[in-house]
Amino acid sequence: MVTDLITTGKWMVADQLTVADMVDEILVRFETLDPCRKYMFIKWLHAHGCQVKNTVNVCEGLTAWLESMQHENIQWEYHLIMDEIGWWGNLDEQSLTKIMLADLARKGV
Repeated sequence: MVTDLITTGKWMVADQLTVADMVDEILVRFETLDPCRKYMFIKWLHAHGCQVKNTVNVCEGLTAWLESMQHENIQWEYHLIMDEIGWWGNLDEQSLTKIMLADLARKGV
């Protein structure tokens, strides 16, 4: 039951944010990642369906993508993106290395 209250509170705060505010918060959290984690997050974001392909167009890509969604979906995507950035930020170095090596192997590098 406590999780529902926390989630509800989180959703209510996000519900008051504009797309521009959400993108700003995403970018602030994104900037806390080191370059390897940023790279992997951008790969995830692109695979997730967003038009962001690199760190150069994160702001524009996220803004256009979120603005194209219905309001309910924007809220869900915002939380998913924030959670994903947190996941990459908290990932231990050994696991990050394994994931990056697997990514390079898929590319044939």
